Amino acid sequence: MKPMCCRPLTPFAVVFLAACASDPSGGSGDSSAGGSTSGSTMTGSMTAVSATTMATSSASGSPTTTMDSGNPDSSGPSTATESGSTGPADCPETILPGSIDGVEPESHSHHPPIIDGNGNLYRIVESPQDDGNEPKMMKSDDGGATWAEVDGGNRPDASDLEGTYQLQVGTRVFFTVTRGSDVWFFAFDTSDGDNPDTWLPTEQVDEDLSNGSVVQFSSLAQLQDGSFWLAYSDTLVSGRQQIALRPRDPAGVYGAKISVDVDSGSWTGPRLVSGSDDTTHLFYKDDLDHHVYWRTIAPDGELSRATQVDADGSSQEPIPHTHPVVFEVDGQEVIAFAMANGDDQLAAVTIVDGALEPEETLSDDPVLQNPPVLLNEGAVAHVALAGTTVHAVWTDDATGAVLHRSKAASQPWSEVATLWSMPDANASWLYCTVLTNFGCPRLGCTLDVGPHEDDIGDIQYLEFPL
Repeated sequence: MKPMCCRPLTPFAVVFLAACASDPSGGSGDSSAGGSTSGSTMTGSMTAVSATTMATSSASGSPTTTMDSGNPDSSGPSTATESGSTGPADCPETILPGSIDGVEPESHSHHPPIIDGNGNLYRIVESPQDDGNEPKMMKSDDGGATWAEVDGGNRPDASDLEGTYQLQVGTRVFFTVTRGSDVWFFAFDTSDGDNPDTWLPTEQVDEDLSNGSVVQFSSLAQLQDGSFWLAYSDTLVSGRQQIALRPRDPAGVYGAKISVDVDSGSWTGPRLVSGSDDTTHLFYKDDLDHHVYWRTIAPDGELSRATQVDADGSSQEPIPHTHPVVFEVDGQEVIAFAMANGDDQLAAVTIVDGALEPEETLSDDPVLQNPPVLLNEGAVAHVALAGTTVHAVWTDDATGAVLHRSKAASQPWSEVATLWSMPDANASWLYCTVLTNFGCPRLGCTLDVGPHEDDIGDIQYLEFPL
């Protein structure tokens, strides 16, 4: 890894006009004062757009907006600033993007920005190699414009973060992290918690695992009694990837490890989510046949039989699928996530009351996967939930732009919208969540502006009004 190289951020006043139909809910369901942070300056032009692409242009230097279809012109001018266009009339303008000082944990996983009951934003990052590659909790108390580390003297006892997975439950955020040979579990209390802005003690879940050629991943889900299911990369068996499942009771005691299937397959990318009746849903990939499978885990650890959820295979990457979301519509449980299909397009997978719905293709063109140098081993895509509306975001492989579609309950998917683009750049490590900031529903996203060298971060926080 190479040393971090950062420059002060030049603020931009940016208008985001993503007109997405949604059913927003307050706060993030899974969020010391934030000072000015240092980060890499964003060079070139950035374009913010609406449900059909909006580019900005002005010969006089005063930005105007013009409607255009398709992707914005990569040579177009920079950003738009227009009073009152950031959402409802009472929604304040935001001075974004905000730069988050740090490096992204490796292996594309699930750690979007979150918001707490006091309106503070948080995002976990990793320190650079010369600072130990340790977890850093970054906080913003001004809507994402500036970010600063909190509780930096009490960082978790983990390093070289891989497969970082987070779960926000009220005022506490739980994490699992793997480094191939070691697996950790730790938590952080937000400003409205019992231990405001404080890391809690680190727990070692597993250790001394083989890490040669292991695809590193982890995940977690919580049951109603406060216990957890953890999933993570285990020691290889005959060169095949393995998934370990392990329960953790409310007192912090770990139960026996359960293997998904040691006799066949090469299992990668477990994604856990809690459903009704304390059933935990597990989604994962067989890296040999490139299919994605779904199983359920009963509270006592009984695993259901595997069901293939893809229509015609997934991409060749080990982790083509996103974190799933769960919600209820008319008394029926709905589970939704996105994945790169066999043609490398983004596709939506939906399960309604245990029945698999037909797969829906979301992108005509390939999604960015495993970009050079960063090597995230998966699709640069994410899903977020607002009530019963699912938001899918992804990076287009050809242009590097962030694209978006949304689907309200019983409605078709919206048209493709371009949320972000920059000439000669792409968005990697893309994570989004739906939150209410300054009383306004927004899609809050972080992305790392690339390409760049390893052990460098250009992590930006952006918001798109709903």
